[in-house]
Parts: sequence; C-alpha cells; structure tokens
Amino acid sequence: MNRFDYTIKEKQDRCYDYIIGKRLVRLATMGPEGTTSSEAAKAFAQVIAEENMGHIEFVFRDSFDLALLELKKNVADFILLPNAYCLSHCIMARN
Repeated sequence: MNRFDYTIKEKQDRCYDYIIGKRLVRLATMGPEGTTSSEAAKAFAQVIAEENMGHIEFVFRDSFDLALLELKKNVADFILLPNAYCLSHCIMARN
C-alpha cells in the first residue's frame, strides 16, 4: 500500500498518531502572522491542543517554497499548503 491508497480518515489518523507520539511538532507555512495560512495553522494547532494530542510550533516563511525547504531539511515535521498550490506544483508529501 502506498500513501495514495489511504483514505482521508486513515491519513488523518496517521497524522494524529504522529503528533501524539512526538508531543511537539513543527509546522511550516507561509507567514507572517495574519495571513490566511497562518490563521489556518493556528486553527489546526487549536484542534491539537483541545484534544490534548500535543503542541504545534510554527515555522513561518516568506514563501511556500521556503516553507517546503524547511520540510525537506527536516526542520519542520509538516507543511501547511493551500490545495491550489499543491495541485499546481504537484507536491508529493513525504512518508
């Protein structure tokens, strides 16, 4: 089974299991604070906190390409990208 065979629920569960296992994860996205990306990141972090799954630390970058670089360098555990950006750049998430 590859990562494209998982249902959305299975992907969500895998994400949550990863966060629970680490307790502190770094989420890269485009900043600065106040952008829609930063607000989405804060909303995701709030869900994680409310469910007592762990803590999200933000890595804000000036572009999505720079945020993606943080993921590739293992500085961030996850990246938050808008769907349109993902589709236009054909980005494949790492396992």
